[in-house]
Amino acid sequence: MTIDGAVRRLLGAAVLAIVLGLVLLVTGATAASAHDILVATEPANGAALEAPPGQVRLTFTDPVLDGTAQVRVDGPSGVAPIGPVSVDGSAVVVPLTAALPAGGYTVLWRVTSQDGHPVSGTFSFTVGGSASAAPAATAPSVAGGPSPSGAATSSTPVAVALLLTSLVVAVGAAAWWRRNRTSARGDRVSPG
Repeated sequence: MTIDGAVRRLLGAAVLAIVLGLVLLVTGATAASAHDILVATEPANGAALEAPPGQVRLTFTDPVLDGTAQVRVDGPSGVAPIGPVSVDGSAVVVPLTAALPAGGYTVLWRVTSQDGHPVSGTFSFTVGGSASAAPAATAPSVAGGPSPSGAATSSTPVAVALLLTSLVVAVGAAAWWRRNRTSARGDRVSPG
């Protein structure tokens, strides 16, 4: 195998890796967009309510799999008493069975998207006080475990690393091949 053949194979492998990286980026973005996304809550995240709400409502972009919704309301006195969680299409409703005392509340939720992936997160509100007393909320995520704040998983970092490495290899191989090809032509030209 000649050096030119080795460089051509290296360039071919780099192009193949670039295509694979692009496929991973596109399919990773498509898979991630298939998960339900929380679009609204009642009470709203960070709301300061004068009176306690009678229920908690979460609205998602797509229908939630029935029987998969889990909701917990944590407050200054511990876990708030709630009724059965009901799912109506893209809405999850949780009745509060007792009036909430004044203080900050965090709602922890977890549902399963239509694609079978669990999605979870938190939001917060206060009753009878200012919004500064509310605990901080976390962004929703795709969860693999029971924790409502589980880390999201994605193929994007792998695809980006693959793309960048492939581009560096392709550019380096092309530059090396061009330099050697130019110097080989110069060696063949006889002074005239």
